[in-house]
Amino acid sequence: MIKLPAQRVTLVDNLNNLTTEWYKSLLLLTRSVNNSRFTSSGSVATVTGTTSPTVAATIPVNMGNGGSVRLSVGLSSTNNANVKSLIVKLGSTTIQTYAIDPSTDTQTAQIFIVGRGANDQYTTNLPSVNCVGSGGTESTEDASGNINITLSVQLANAADSVSVESWLLEVEQS
Repeated sequence: MIKLPAQRVTLVDNLNNLTTEWYKSLLLLTRSVNNSRFTSSGSVATVTGTTSPTVAATIPVNMGNGGSVRLSVGLSSTNNANVKSLIVKLGSTTIQTYAIDPSTDTQTAQIFIVGRGANDQYTTNLPSVNCVGSGGTESTEDASGNINITLSVQLANAADSVSVESWLLEVEQS
């Protein structure tokens, strides 16, 4: 969230010189933007030939106790009725499992992870996208420091495939 001065301030004096208030506003803006981070990958990771859960991507994150994360994942898969799942873990805790839509060959999954202000109190929620996920959950992982979000794929038929085409991680630190 970008915070600007609550009251109107003069950023330029009558000689068109920048005032100290301009620099203060710029500092506030910079600090706010620096608390938000975006990380992405366009590397394709394809899972095929197994029915065991297989890690497709590991994403390091540091969001702090009250921070939040939004993760968007682009997927492609064999277009058939066989069951395919995307499993999202925060540390070692499975926080969301998505059933990949068997009727389309490309999908998007999103998940929100929100800190509740104390260690090991994180909740997840998923918005409506074309992968169907189970309800949100709470994590008992300590994500106050560095922790990994892991994306795994599980196939019902080893002849099928799912590719994690890309992901975008948005982090707002507390």
